Amino acid sequence: MTKEKPIGSAAVLGAGVMGAAIAAHLANAGIPCLLLDMKSTEPDEQDAKQGIGPGDPRLANRFAIRGLERALKAKPASFFSPRLRSLVRPGNFEDDAAQLANVDWIVEAVVENLDIKRSLYEKIAPHVAEHAILSSNTSGLSVQSLSDCLPEALRSRFLVTHFFNPPRYLHLLELVPGPLTDPVVYSRMAEFGENVLGKGVVHAKDTPNFIANRIGTFGLLHAVKLMVEKKYTIAEVDRLTGKAIGRPKSATFRTADLVGLDTLLHVSKNMYDSLPDDPARDLFVPPTFVQGMLEKKWLGEKTGAGFYKKSKGADGKTEILMLDPDSMEHVPQGKVAIPSLEIGKNLEDLGDRLVSFMKAKDRGGEFLWENLSQTLLYAAGQIPEISDDIVNVDRALRWGFGWEMGPFEMWDAIGVEASCRRMEKEGAELPPLVKAVLANGGRFYGRDGATPLYFDFDSASGSGSMKPVPYGPKVLRLEDLKAAGSPGTTAGGGGRGGAVSSGAGTSGGSADGSTASSVGKASRGVVWESADASLVDLGDDVACLEFHTKMNTIGPGLIEAIEKSVAIVEESWRGLVIANEADNFSVGANLLLILNEIDDENYDDVDWMVRRFQNVNQRIRYSSRPVVVAPHGLTLGGGCEVTLAANRVVADAETYIGLVELGAGVIPAGGGCKEWVRRVHLSVPEGVDVDLFPFLRRAFETVGMAKVATSGVEAKDLGYLAQDDVVALNRDHRIYEAKQNVLALDIAGFDAGRPLEDIRVVGEPGLAKIRAGLHNMRASGYITEYDHVLGDKLAWVLCGGEVSAGSRVSEQYLLDLEREAFLALCEDNRTLARMENILKTGKPLRN
Repeated sequence: MTKEKPIGSAAVLGAGVMGAAIAAHLANAGIPCLLLDMKSTEPDEQDAKQGIGPGDPRLANRFAIRGLERALKAKPASFFSPRLRSLVRPGNFEDDAAQLANVDWIVEAVVENLDIKRSLYEKIAPHVAEHAILSSNTSGLSVQSLSDCLPEALRSRFLVTHFFNPPRYLHLLELVPGPLTDPVVYSRMAEFGENVLGKGVVHAKDTPNFIANRIGTFGLLHAVKLMVEKKYTIAEVDRLTGKAIGRPKSATFRTADLVGLDTLLHVSKNMYDSLPDDPARDLFVPPTFVQGMLEKKWLGEKTGAGFYKKSKGADGKTEILMLDPDSMEHVPQGKVAIPSLEIGKNLEDLGDRLVSFMKAKDRGGEFLWENLSQTLLYAAGQIPEISDDIVNVDRALRWGFGWEMGPFEMWDAIGVEASCRRMEKEGAELPPLVKAVLANGGRFYGRDGATPLYFDFDSASGSGSMKPVPYGPKVLRLEDLKAAGSPGTTAGGGGRGGAVSSGAGTSGGSADGSTASSVGKASRGVVWESADASLVDLGDDVACLEFHTKMNTIGPGLIEAIEKSVAIVEESWRGLVIANEADNFSVGANLLLILNEIDDENYDDVDWMVRRFQNVNQRIRYSSRPVVVAPHGLTLGGGCEVTLAANRVVADAETYIGLVELGAGVIPAGGGCKEWVRRVHLSVPEGVDVDLFPFLRRAFETVGMAKVATSGVEAKDLGYLAQDDVVALNRDHRIYEAKQNVLALDIAGFDAGRPLEDIRVVGEPGLAKIRAGLHNMRASGYITEYDHVLGDKLAWVLCGGEVSAGSRVSEQYLLDLEREAFLALCEDNRTLARMENILKTGKPLRN
């Protein structure tokens, strides 16, 4: 076996929901993929309508083709971009089995039936290349039983690769070795999963439902049990077990509807059948009303009814009804009135909220204490059976179930010693792991400077010790780097040639209330910080500016932080990364601040803020040191403009970027319009006589329709990212990759150049064409009166104003047009109405 051969091609066996979604994600990673399913021989009604008959290859490959079509239509989207569909080639097990000899990895994702899988393995085994890896996406069958179905020569190259649905969005990939899996094969797959597929790899054992489903299903079923016993409503349970405790908004019952009741019951039945000695085994038998739902085929979203059901009210509006387990009817949810939830709303920190809930004496506090305490005890009791350490358990629940904190992180948050005293008082037996933690400091996690630690339990001795949390070499966590040292003051600069502080942690201050320190080449810590941002040393003379305003909105404080950080980096560093680890990179400008200034008619202050934001983005673009921006999540409005200003972008694959200002009644004015015109100009080589209008019209449509990319790849398609920008599939590698790009630009002799003075614009002729289109759209009712006004202002800026076609203008000229249009719109009451509506409802007003 050629053990070093990289995985460059793959095949997915089974084109069901999961198989097709895995194939789509392989395409997202740039891996050509076969998607095989059963061969179809008899045309059905849909085939007949499409003119597909016997002998047509589309008939033979029908199941795979339709699986791929479902993946293309899936919401949320399975593919980063529809064009990636070309990397997936549908086929069937009969005609295309020989093609498996040409792929490096085969992942089986057929129905969870051992006999069916055995039969398929027998069919494909002769065609598996000698170097290829074979894996199963099973979530319930044992690896041992699957390995036993294979020829001996294949068993060393077999393991479980368990994706979570939908594979594109859920970070978790559970890896489980078989009894004879070659450690080199396992390591290759772990590395491939992390570095190529962008997954968070968790190392599990061959136990029923592995880690995430084992613990997550327990917590969910325990919540159902409590609801029935204590007479809570479905709506109450979901309010208690969702965002309030750091879980997804879908909480318990909405999650069950999304997963499907049949799938959930399959998992619980597997746990009941496979775990005869589990102390919680009776919990895996669903209550009577759930069995009744199964009989009625109320399976959740896929059947239109489950724990919830959509219904049209008398007023024609859609209402979400909940199931009443007693009457087995869907009824209005009513208002959830639980005092502890209202108190929790005022606590931003999850740890503080959890402590508050654990102390609460109302129905909410009682429910959460019982559910969480039992889930924590159950998780601790499964170590070392399901995992050798707590880290893999916490990661599995965070990455697979979307929990903000894993069970052991939650336990630390509520206090291990105090909660254990309460548990023992209530009659609970503490698992050996917990007793060992209590005897060794009373925490599951700790820290040694920049190094995060976890309690490593030795089940043989019943004791343990703190060890470094394992991370891959491409993981750079700002949280850890910031913990290395507090900012202080020294006489020297940071980075190249700067003096290293001999008194780390020595406090100092400046007039604006921020603090600063010098950072040497090998040091870690905070260089400078304010209430709005921190400048953090990433090592190798590269700094990172981290935003930390609410939702990372951009206001004067953040603009000042960018100005100051660029100045510090230009002095003696190799370059700057702009990135953060919040849920979203930035949702844009601080709209409330702008609205208040407009309300007070402080237009000079608005003008000053806009000028300053334009200037700071120009500072980013033309800094003497490379600036790489690493966006993720929502990157809107001003956040998008900061990204557009970068010398290079390293975007997370799940970056949703766009200029959405028209929804707030203004146009982009932080350089966003200027940048589109600049890019259109640069897209055509000097001296080539090409009409720029088609390119400019595309820019107008993108900004005018407030298009937001649904992935980093689509951001390239829309033009928000350049083709040489980077899309990082693994969100944990984004900051590392951004740092490497800074270093690469620096080594290459970075030169940002100077602002352009000769940008070609389409001028009046282009403006007339867009205005004609806007007039027709208004006359046809496609846009509102104020949409028309906004579109006209946007067109005026993008076309370069009322100048002749082909006129040459400067970047500053375009920035001045942006600002002039923005300020004019701010004086219109219809803009105020749009801003107020967005702040109140989160939705744009079409006035």
